[in-house]
Parts: sequence; structure tokens; C-alpha cells
Amino acid sequence: MTIVDLLGVHELTVNLCQCPSKPEDTVQLLDMGLYPASVVRPSSTFTFNVLDDFTRHNLEYKTNAHEYYETMRRATRPDRYQELLRCSWQWRHLKMMKWNGFGYGPSRQPETGEMALFCPACPQKDVNLMEGWMEEARDMPWLYACQLNLDGNFKAEQTRRKYPEDDTPIAEGSGYLCSEASYKEYLGLAKDTPQKATCHNHKAQSQANSATKHLAVTGIVAAACARHGCFCPGSCANLQFGERQVNMNYILAQALRLTKVPGVCPSIVLYDIICQYGVYVERRFGKLPQLLDIRGALDILKGIGLFHVNGEIIETLWAGLNQIAASCHAMGNGHRAETLDFHMLNSNWQKLLGIVASVIKKYRRACKQVPISATAFQEMDVIASSQQREAWIATYDKAMRTRQTNVEAMDVFAPSIKKAATKSELQQSLSCKEGGPGPIRGTASWLLNGIAIQEAQVELGAAVRKMGWHPTADDLNQIDDRRRHLNARIDTWQKSSECFLVQDLMVPEAADPSGDDPMIISDGDAGLDVGEEYDNVFNPDEDGLWEDDYNYDAIQAQVDQSNGPVDAEKRLIALPSTLGASQCCRRG
Repeated sequence: MTIVDLLGVHELTVNLCQCPSKPEDTVQLLDMGLYPASVVRPSSTFTFNVLDDFTRHNLEYKTNAHEYYETMRRATRPDRYQELLRCSWQWRHLKMMKWNGFGYGPSRQPETGEMALFCPACPQKDVNLMEGWMEEARDMPWLYACQLNLDGNFKAEQTRRKYPEDDTPIAEGSGYLCSEASYKEYLGLAKDTPQKATCHNHKAQSQANSATKHLAVTGIVAAACARHGCFCPGSCANLQFGERQVNMNYILAQALRLTKVPGVCPSIVLYDIICQYGVYVERRFGKLPQLLDIRGALDILKGIGLFHVNGEIIETLWAGLNQIAASCHAMGNGHRAETLDFHMLNSNWQKLLGIVASVIKKYRRACKQVPISATAFQEMDVIASSQQREAWIATYDKAMRTRQTNVEAMDVFAPSIKKAATKSELQQSLSCKEGGPGPIRGTASWLLNGIAIQEAQVELGAAVRKMGWHPTADDLNQIDDRRRHLNARIDTWQKSSECFLVQDLMVPEAADPSGDDPMIISDGDAGLDVGEEYDNVFNPDEDGLWEDDYNYDAIQAQVDQSNGPVDAEKRLIALPSTLGASQCCRRG
């Protein structure tokens, strides 16, 4: 018999009991801590230790069965990879049955979502609510409202299989992925009307009806509690195309039905395209009441994950699930679904273990921040007049009343930002000012040409850095051509600068600019050489716009060209932003 253990794969002789009243062979092997790979005539077994070890590696490091088995085969050669796949699948199922209480008492098949943990902190009727909670819920509806976050994940794909009927699920629909039979029945009756995006061209909306030929499943959609990030039982489903509304309707109905929502307060649904999905959601639910089974009327508040609302917590759950999703691409329907179920269960279990410490930590942090926020609010509030407060309160009340029916009601809370003028508008404004007394005609065009030269210098510098340490001859020739053309532009522009950068004596009614400013060259400094003049004109400590490539050392290199000419992308041009305030004043 082949026995797979932590130390490798071993061929051992096993003599089972042959007494008349002997237990079955599989029972004898299980009593010895060996899990048989088959039932009738088992010839391969796995120790409980190796199955537990693979389960831990699969959960913590997302190690797939092939990688794990190839590691063990380095010690021995027998190939039992297929047996490991089958036994690990069955082992996970037995573990989940045991953890959820189905290993004790009369045997029965788990129902929808019965082998799935949910959030221990979210309000659930008959689970964690005390007596008399309904009276308190009327005063504090926000505390007892169910908060759900919906989203899709296109990393959890599944390729088409040649013989899909060969795969048989063990416990379909008992975890987080919904029952495939009821889901297909719903999709067969429900009709999805393509919706045109009315706001942003969101990928989930624009590609909702796109499909891929080689994929049987393009991804999954799921619901999680928006407070603590726990997957909802039975509220995950496969996608056949994109993120369609017909899929999200089923997931939302499953989440509201299986999470034991109190039902007294409206449920808060956060979805990144709720502005499109939530327009006719009540009407869509009303058309299929027998399939979208919800106890009571559909009463939801819609929101998106912006501002102070953390409506994207499910994205953090996808990050962990995507690590195992790659190994599920080629699995069968049942094996893939129960593998994803197992990792969703582990995610919720980790949340359950850390929920107390997490809530305490957040509570202490909130206690420290409340006085700070209150003080900041009071400092702002004392500035406002009573008329402003009354107007703001009236605006707030109106937005709260109409926000569920009018998508523009919440726009009053958005900041009013005035767009900055474009380059063309600034040039036109400067050109208009040239008509009056003051600036010399052509100043606007001269400035614009100088800015264009600086932009060309930045592009050329980026191209030089992109070549790396070992450029080809063609790259060097292209850079030389660009430098030659740029040098010609700079020389032409510098000559035209003489018309705009005038001397001190040409500035009318200007006070002596030298004064106490050590950066200005006075008449008594006529004996300074060129290098000293540049020390004063281009001072790196002056309040000007200094880019990384236009530093003080580069300016000195332009003055002293003993090491060769300065590259075109490093040449400094006499724009006001380069000269600084003092030199602009000196030169007019």
C-alpha cells in the first residue's frame, strides 16, 4: 500500500484485520490515522498529518496541490498527485462538516449557507441581539442597520472543461458560493436589460455584457458586511459575462435573506456603481418575487465608497482570495467552488478571532480623536453667522430628504472648485494687456516660447536617462540631433530676450534696486568677473523655481566650459522663473 506522509511517499505492506466481525477496510484505515484515496479497494492512503499540513499551507501560503506534492516527491518517486487532489478536497469537506456541527447527531445534508460563518459583530436577529432591541433600534437606526458591500472580482476565472459532467460537488451551496441549480433557474427566468452609463464610464458597467470564449466563468460577485469585511453566507455567484445587474440582484437577495437582517431599519447597500444599479432596483425585485425571496419590502439606502464612507472594504478581501484563484482556473465546478468556500471561511474565521482586539483599538483611537474633531469644528463654527448656519441646516435637511430619489441632491456637499486658466487663456490675457502701457509688445509670445523650450529640455533629459548606461549608436545619433536643434532654438530665443530683459536704468521711476539686497550688482561692482556675476545673478537660495537639472553647479558649468559645452537639456534660459524676483526687478 502507498502511504503519503510528511516525510514522503512510501510503499509499505499493510495487513488489515480479516476476522468475521471485522470493520470495513476504510474504517480500519481511518482508525490508524490513514485516509484512503478510494473506498472499494484502497491502495493509496494519506496520513491525517499530511492532509492537515497541506490544508495549512494552502490557507496561509496559497500553495496548490501540485506544488505541495512536488516538494514531497523530491524524497521519493511514486506519483500520487491525483489522489492528493481528491483526498484533500474530501478532507476539507469533512473538516467543514465537523466545524459546523454536522459530524454529531443524526446525519443530514447542510442547507444553503449553513456551513459558512458570518460576522459576529453585525446585528443578526436571534443571534446577537438582546431582548428589547427593537425599541432601541427606533431611536438609533444606524446602529441596527445592515450594511452590505457588493462588488465583482474578475481574477477568479474558470476555463472551459472538455467533460464538465465528470465533476460532482460534495456540498453544493452550503458555503459562500450559491447553489448552482437555483442560480441557473433564476438566470433562465430573469431578463437583464443593458443599461447605458449615465455618469462615469465605469468598466463594470461598460463591459457588463462582454464574454470570453475560453472561459466558462469570467469572475465572481459577492456581498460582504461593510463594517468588518466578512463574506455573507450563500452570497457569492459566478459571472457568465461581465458584472451585470441580473447577477447583483440575486446576490443582494441572498445576502438580505441569509444574514438574518433585523428588518426594522433600512439596509445600507454600498456599491461602486450604485448610481446606475440602484435606479430601478426595487422594480427589478418586484418582477421576480418568487425567485428573489425577501421577507418584507425591499427597504435600502444606497451609497458609494467615497468621502468618509469605507464602501470598498471588499476590495481588501479580493487581495487574499486572488492568491488562490489562480490555482482554481482549471478546476471543476464543485472542486473550485468548495476551494473558494474554504478560503472565504478562513477569512471570516480570522476576522472572528481578531474582532474584539480590532474594535477595542478603533474605540480607543476614536476616543482620542473626538475631542480634536470637536475643537476643530468649534473653531470653524464660531466664524459662521447665524444666517449661514440656518441656511446650511436647511440645505442639509433637503439633501437628506431627496437623496434617494435625486442623484444630484448630495452635490451640495461637494467643494466648489474654480478651474485654473489654461495656457492659451493666460497667453490671450497677457496679449490683451500688451495693448496698454507697461509690458513690451510680444512679451506673452516670448514667455510662451521660453516655456516650450523648457518643456523640450525636460523631454530630452528623460530620453537621455531612458537610454541607460549602454546606448546604441542610433540612440546617440538621435540624441545629438535633438540637442543640435534645441541649441539652435535656445540661441534664437536668447537673442530675442535682449528686447525684454532691460537694464536697471531703463526701468522708469524704479528705486535703487541694489539697496540692502546682496544679490543685486551695483555700479561699484563693475570690477567683478563673469563668474562672480553669475554667483550673484543665479543664487540657489533665492526664491525661484529650481528644477533638479537646473542647479547651481550646472550654472557654474555654463560659465566655465573648460570641460566642454553644456548639453542642451541642461542649459538655463533667462525666464523670470529662473532669474528670481530680485533679478527680474533689476532687469525690468
